[in-house]
Amino acid sequence: MESIFSITIVQVGLSIIISWALFAIFCSMIHELICELLAERGKFLKKKIFEELNDLSNKMNWGYLVYMNNSVDLLTSKAQRPTSNIPTKLFAESLIRTIANSHMVSILANKNNPVYTNEILNRIKLATLHLKQSDVIGMLTQALNSAEARALDANHNINETLVYEHLVENISAWYDSVMDQVSDWYKKKTRLRLFYLSFIVAVALNINSLTLFQFFNSTPDASKSFNAYYEKNHKRLEQLAIQYSDSASVRDTLKIKHSIQQDLNDLETSKASFDSLATVNKIPIGWNCPDKAGSTKKATCFDPKNFFLYLFGWIISAFAASFGAPFWFDTLKKIYAIKNN
Repeated sequence: MESIFSITIVQVGLSIIISWALFAIFCSMIHELICELLAERGKFLKKKIFEELNDLSNKMNWGYLVYMNNSVDLLTSKAQRPTSNIPTKLFAESLIRTIANSHMVSILANKNNPVYTNEILNRIKLATLHLKQSDVIGMLTQALNSAEARALDANHNINETLVYEHLVENISAWYDSVMDQVSDWYKKKTRLRLFYLSFIVAVALNINSLTLFQFFNSTPDASKSFNAYYEKNHKRLEQLAIQYSDSASVRDTLKIKHSIQQDLNDLETSKASFDSLATVNKIPIGWNCPDKAGSTKKATCFDPKNFFLYLFGWIISAFAASFGAPFWFDTLKKIYAIKNN
């Protein structure tokens, strides 16, 4: 397979993919920094929880009450920066307590005979029996019925401790399922926005995929240098790609949590590294380039006559970045696996 990878067009293709991967990391870093500054993950998560737990039948938004719960509220540093990391079990227990301690359920507890000795369980049971049916109450009813069935012993006696534990497990499973959907919505939203952001960056820095293709095709040494750079640094680059990926869950429990200052430091380090690589290999990015005589004087590389070619090249760069750096590094990993066999 080595002979195939020695072909110029293959080396050029690898260099272009590496360029896209590096550009995608850079744009993802900028995107993540913006998300951190605006606390967007937390706001998006809060909005979706409000939507999922909006009980129109009972004229109650249980999500709003969950966020007022002390356990959840303590996770939020400021009202304008809601947390994006509500642990599954904490959410389930907070929702149970929120419903059980709500005013309308307290009224039901005062009017009806107890079903359970455990006050929380008793109130949840009364809520499922007497509140108006809705998606939220339907989910709660199903979760409680399943918990009761699992807590029956051989003599058909119910262990209330087990009922509560299974109820928490069932609501936790529902929450995780909802969060998977929320993460999918977040991915779609961020991918579109990442495309617009990448296009702006591509234009600002004049990162033109067509120009890069022509350059690598005519400069084999630069192409080899890019390949060598990837082989030497691929592990660190792949870690950065995952850390700053736009495809990360809306909940950042699996992400490496960084401060805004750390994001700025990583962004500056990444830019300096790429600038060094670009300078050494004289890669045609940016709006200034050596004049045709080869002197050190700088001249504008942009030619208005070729505006639409520039536009097409910028769009290609932005479209490539919108896939996210992990996509391109996975592609490179597969290609190099074939190359090294």
